[in-house]
Amino acid sequence: MVKRRGNYEIRIVGKQLSCTHCEGVIFSHREVYIDVVPFVDEEQKQQLTLQSLTCKDCGNIQQFQQLAKGMETNIVYKQVD
Repeated sequence: MVKRRGNYEIRIVGKQLSCTHCEGVIFSHREVYIDVVPFVDEEQKQQLTLQSLTCKDCGNIQQFQQLAKGMETNIVYKQVD
């Protein structure tokens, strides 16, 4: 697991993320890795990377799947104080 230190404003698919509970826009971050194993074939195991984002105002947790294509990603982090 990798943890980004600090606080972030986050854009997902080009849109500003806000907390669904309190509408805060500052989040702390951690990555969660899950092995996804199809019931049919153990050899086709894939890894799912979730970004777990915790609102700094109320503690609400939201999770998003990290999708990457080359150097492009659906989640962009901007560190704030």
